[in-house]
Amino acid sequence: MAEPKNLVGTEKGQLFIKALAGKDSRGHLWECICSCGNTQVIPQDSLSSKKGKICCDSCTNSRKGLAGLKHGYQTHPAYETWRGMIKRCYEPKTNGYKNYGGREVPITVCDEWRESIESFIIWLNNANWKPGLEIDRINNDGSYCPENCTLVTSSENCRKRRNTRYITVGEETKSVAYFAEKYNIDRYLVYQRLNQGWNPEDALTLPSNRGRKLSK
Repeated sequence: MAEPKNLVGTEKGQLFIKALAGKDSRGHLWECICSCGNTQVIPQDSLSSKKGKICCDSCTNSRKGLAGLKHGYQTHPAYETWRGMIKRCYEPKTNGYKNYGGREVPITVCDEWRESIESFIIWLNNANWKPGLEIDRINNDGSYCPENCTLVTSSENCRKRRNTRYITVGEETKSVAYFAEKYNIDRYLVYQRLNQGWNPEDALTLPSNRGRKLSK
């Protein structure tokens, strides 16, 4: 079988072609990311044909009823919030992808929200969402999921981003909250030590000594 034309990085309809995924009796297979967030392996002939696939099976099947549940919510005021969340995490051509899905440890969206905008909107309603509020991750290194998300105003979100403190330990540069959880230490103790001039590694690894003033 001849070498396939390199389709990586190209688009077909709502599909972004991410990688060659092998071959089978039908020919070469490609790993694709749909704009809805789903990932699917698709034969090359289905991508090359003029009448071929332009979205994943989930979207194709959903369109058989009411033009698709996901797409039936396109006029909902929270639709762009949901789409933006999916795109930041799964679509490499999206602005900001490198800070979410493109990170060394990628930020992801839980299956419940990724596969169903309806589930996402139910969560928003239970959290008393209204236009103007934004979704915010409590742990900036954690995923988008009900347990790690809350609603904030735009100004609160901006303030949080400005106030997030990053430190470098070894070859990793992450937030203080991330390292505090990783090293199982109170993050406020870490902040206190850093503010008193401790180097990050000592601030995270040395045991607490309540019998002396924190200084380094």
